[in-house]
Amino acid sequence: MALTKEVEIFSREIEEIAGAVALGDIHAAALTRRAHLSMGLIRLRSLAHKGLLD
Repeated sequence: MALTKEVEIFSREIEEIAGAVALGDIHAAALTRRAHLSMGLIRLRSLAHKGLLD
């Protein structure tokens, strides 16, 4: 279930990045991507530490 939730979050993050690109705001897209990568890594590490990704 945790991985399913992470996929849902990732999908929303991709939509946000695509929205910034669609507006032509590449700087915002890059910053958003960087932030989401960092947050995703933190979430996945936390899940792995709890043993929820096995």
